[in-house]
Amino acid sequence: MIKNRFFKGMLCVLLVFGFITVSCTTSVDVKSNLAGEYNMIPKIAGKDFIILGHVNIKTQVEYSVSPFRFVTKTEGERVTFDTLINEARRLYPNASDIINVRIDTVDKSSSISPFFIEFFTGKHSTIEYYANALVIQYTTSLPEGESPISGDTGTIPSGTTSGEKKGFLNSIFGVFGL
Repeated sequence: MIKNRFFKGMLCVLLVFGFITVSCTTSVDVKSNLAGEYNMIPKIAGKDFIILGHVNIKTQVEYSVSPFRFVTKTEGERVTFDTLINEARRLYPNASDIINVRIDTVDKSSSISPFFIEFFTGKHSTIEYYANALVIQYTTSLPEGESPISGDTGTIPSGTTSGEKKGFLNSIFGVFGL
């Protein structure tokens, strides 16, 4: 009897939770709002660039935690955007930027054990970071509102309202009414 009431109660709770979850969602079509808030977002002019090459970095970080977590030691270096761009500038001195950045991690830990066991025995884990990106050099900038896609005849919304042209800073401060 108690089991039956418990399962019926859980079923009711799940149904109510499911109904609340479904009824509290909403979706917004950003493309349909070109005349409103979307057009107030400042547009940054696109730039033409040439690809100089590809950059790869592999690093390793070792974490050591003593029993009862008295001492925690970290050795090695994580891969960040800064380390990746510094490596790109070392390999390609005239590099302007990097694009298509991807940073992956691989956990090389020997075992995964519950926290209460690690608390008494300590833990040693090794994580490898792999990063790669395309190194580019900017050539010329495109006028504001021009599409960066070659062969495209359409234009990008330029942040103008009521026929007047606004610059980048004016469109930013215009949002705040300054």
